[in-house]
Amino acid sequence: MLDRVPRVLLSAEDARVLTDARTSADVLEALTSAPVSVVLVGNTGVGKSHLLNDLVGLEVSEVGVVRPTTTSIVMAGSYGPAAVDHASEYVYAPEAPAGMAIMDTPAWETDRPAVAAAIQDADVGVLVVSPSRYADATTRNLWDAMQDIPEKVVVLNRQRGTVDERGEILASVREHFAPAQVVVVDEAGESGSLLEDIRVRAANTSPDDGREAIVRAAAVEAGRHVAGAVTAAAMDLGQLANAVESVARPEMSSRGLAVRESWLATEQELVDRVGRLVDEFDRVVVDSADNELAGRMLTSMRRWRSTTVEEEMTAWRNDAADRFRAGAVFRWRRSFTENLLDQTSWKAGVNPSVRIPKRVIRVMGSNLGPAILQANGHLVSIADHAVVARRDVWQAAIDAAGSFMPGELLGAADVLGRR
Repeated sequence: MLDRVPRVLLSAEDARVLTDARTSADVLEALTSAPVSVVLVGNTGVGKSHLLNDLVGLEVSEVGVVRPTTTSIVMAGSYGPAAVDHASEYVYAPEAPAGMAIMDTPAWETDRPAVAAAIQDADVGVLVVSPSRYADATTRNLWDAMQDIPEKVVVLNRQRGTVDERGEILASVREHFAPAQVVVVDEAGESGSLLEDIRVRAANTSPDDGREAIVRAAAVEAGRHVAGAVTAAAMDLGQLANAVESVARPEMSSRGLAVRESWLATEQELVDRVGRLVDEFDRVVVDSADNELAGRMLTSMRRWRSTTVEEEMTAWRNDAADRFRAGAVFRWRRSFTENLLDQTSWKAGVNPSVRIPKRVIRVMGSNLGPAILQANGHLVSIADHAVVARRDVWQAAIDAAGSFMPGELLGAADVLGRR
């Protein structure tokens, strides 16, 4: 919606607020639409890939006997990939938990740069350990590297043995990683409790009480300010519309129009004259509106182009020549007379007071006056049409600016503020 706010309605200061509002909206969208990044990390052979496949309901990461199996970052989810500053592969998994991107990483001891990149911006870190390797120095080093991750959980995977043996190992793991939550996943790979724990911790990473709240407040405040500015500009827009409607359009009179030696020179002077009429119309509109919006509107509108007038001038010259030839009575040397009529037609059409050759007067007879008046009237209408077209450009710009409803923006800001 902010993209539809007509910048022309805003002062320079209000336009800066609009830019801030759009930036805040973009940041807010990124914050609310980016998936939660869940990263599985651990040493070789602890079962990260198996857990990833179980969590997303799809064979995403290869599970094998030869270790390490995972040699790059593999990401899966149904919400799109999360940002990671390292080469990675994303696999769409429609059954994956909504709003998450879950990553399998190489073993910590074989590719620390990849793992470090994955955990750098992770929202939830899952350290996978086995009964045989939870207390070694490599695992401790990895756990220390995860301390900046907002939410962490330790998974004791592939636990075997008797009930008593399992209990002892679990107690030792909990003591080793205290006060972190420890989730047990047995050899069968049942990760239901792990998934629920990840969902809880992913919810805890919501930035509602942090950056999102700040950005949301900024977007709401800026949106309301812009809506107020657009509303305030409505009066100026109305004054401008009245000015465009009421200003009398300048007209090109045949008096003072010079006839040059060649048609090209005369045509260029006529085009320049029409351009000055359009500029005069613009100036009178801005002066009549008497507000800053009129000046901004003029600056934002497309410049007047002479192409159309030049094409109409060429057509006018041909039409004037046809009028003279149609009214002539040829008696001798037809080709010479036609050339003379052609030269006289545009000169007399530009300025009826131009000297007419006697031969033209004789062959045209009583048709000469009407032909001159028709040609000249057609020429003046070309200038009138150019000014009317310019008025239409003004009106189209006003209609476009006035079509935006600031109430929509206020409503959106109120809804955004209540979230």
